[in-house]
Amino acid sequence: MNILSSVSWEPSLSLASYATTKAAAWSYTNSIRQLLAHSGVNVQGLHVGFIDTDLTRSLDIPKLPAQTVAENVFDGLERNAFEVLVGETTVALKNGLTADIPSYIK
Repeated sequence: MNILSSVSWEPSLSLASYATTKAAAWSYTNSIRQLLAHSGVNVQGLHVGFIDTDLTRSLDIPKLPAQTVAENVFDGLERNAFEVLVGETTVALKNGLTADIPSYIK
């Protein structure tokens, strides 16, 4: 399970370097998944926004409970999912990639 981010798919002026590295990590995760598929290794990507942890506790922004993220991770592992999307915002961003005007253009 490679922990990525919802900003893998969304340009961010305030998090430009972070978003860029997460987009690259998403691409790498997809490449490694293909490389290892014939070896029986399941490579998964976790896409999630801010999680309520010690690191983000002082930020006054919406955060997902760590328990919710963990439950989604284990569910994804059980399903052999290739991606685990946690939170409505993350799902909307992923769905927006194929919109007539993609979410990363807006």
